[in-house]
Amino acid sequence: MISVIVPSRNRGELIDEFLKCIQKQTLNNSSFEVLIIDNGSTDNTQEIVEKHKKDSFIDIKYFYEDKPG
Repeated sequence: MISVIVPSRNRGELIDEFLKCIQKQTLNNSSFEVLIIDNGSTDNTQEIVEKHKKDSFIDIKYFYEDKPG
């Protein structure tokens, strides 16, 4: 399995674009997972990720760490 790890902080719009793009790739969805590591975002990153989790067949996991760095 391939893990795509995406660290982020206040990049909700970019995460949205990334998740839209990765859903269009041709690798079998069961062959990879996407891990979003949110490092203290104060924007809508979590809401965007949760929306994609509901609307996608891709295995997306969201982790929040409030301590930056």
